[in-house]
Amino acid sequence: MPLFFLKATPKNDQQEPSQEQQQYWHGLLASHTALTYGRVKDPKGAYWVATVEVENEAAVEELMKKDPAKSWCTIEHYPLESVHKAQPETSTT
Repeated sequence: MPLFFLKATPKNDQQEPSQEQQQYWHGLLASHTALTYGRVKDPKGAYWVATVEVENEAAVEELMKKDPAKSWCTIEHYPLESVHKAQPETSTT
């Protein structure tokens, strides 16, 4: 399945995600739709990034529509290419 990188940049001085936004992304992490989610402490201004694995670009756009941050952030998304993912270790015992 394709991977996408998302970047949410606040439109104003809000620096912390709402409880609703945290719950939304924790749900995506729990369902393994989101592989990563977190805040980037850029000295020029914090923003949030995520990596999601979805069927297609329409699916990532649907995730963005449902994201509570859309009211106070500008959300961009980009397809990831040539991605190398760690493989889970398998037990030999």
